[in-house]
This record gives sequence, structure tokens and C-alpha cells, in this order.
Amino acid sequence: MAGCLSLAGVLAAASANASAQGVGDQLRPRLDTIEKAWKAQDAEAVASVYGSNAMVTGEGWTAPALGHAEIVGKVKELMGDAKSTKIVVYKAQGLGHDAALTWVTWNVEPKKAGEAPFSTRSLFVWKKKAGQWQIVADMFAMGPMSGK
Repeated sequence: MAGCLSLAGVLAAASANASAQGVGDQLRPRLDTIEKAWKAQDAEAVASVYGSNAMVTGEGWTAPALGHAEIVGKVKELMGDAKSTKIVVYKAQGLGHDAALTWVTWNVEPKKAGEAPFSTRSLFVWKKKAGQWQIVADMFAMGPMSGK
């Protein structure tokens, strides 16, 4: 009996790990959309990865961006200084069938010549709606996630 319980625990842990990897694989194309859209300076396409009622806030912001129009506006502001970004997933975690979170680092390439690249970190909360993953909350701070 103890062997069965031990095996059940190992299988549950393996399943949870595979599920987390699966979620990361499912979310990667959405992050790729952000990267490609940022390089093209297409704020609408970046905002399309966010849900219509999403909230974005972070270090230095006095108020959050709420909903599509405000997120588009904030992304346009951020694109003013940044020509491209690469998003590295530090950790992806499933929170059930249609919810997940990711901790990520944004590696940002500035537009101004001679300006050093910089990193920010974000916690994205994702919700799957009509088969499509959308960011419903984004909280960021300066600096990378440590270790990756």
C-alpha cells in the first residue's frame, strides 16, 4: 500500500510538472506575438494579447492602465523609448484548466544610440477565453528575474 501511495505521489508530481511545461508551451506563441508587434511598433497588436478588461501597473506608475484603450496608450508611450523586447519566461504555472501565471523578464533594446539595454520583470496572470490565452493582469518592476 505504501508503495502505491509513493508511486501515486511521484505520478502526481510528474503530471504537475508536465502540466506547467505544457502551459508554458501554450503561452509562448502569445509572448512571441508581443515581441514581433513591439519590433513592428504595433501597440494594437501588443494590446491584443491582453484581455479587454485587463489591468497593467507597475513601478513608477501612479495609476494602472485599465482596459484595451488605456493599455494601447501606455504601450505606445513605452514604445517611444524601446525598439524591441525579448521576453524570457522564468516560471509558468497552470492554475486550473483555463488560468495560468508567468513570471517573465523583458529584455529591452532602447531606441537611442548608446543607451544601454535594460530589463524589467513582470507577473502575468492569464485566462483562456474562447480557446485563446489572454493576459488579464500584468504587474512589473525594474530589473530581471534573478537566475535567468
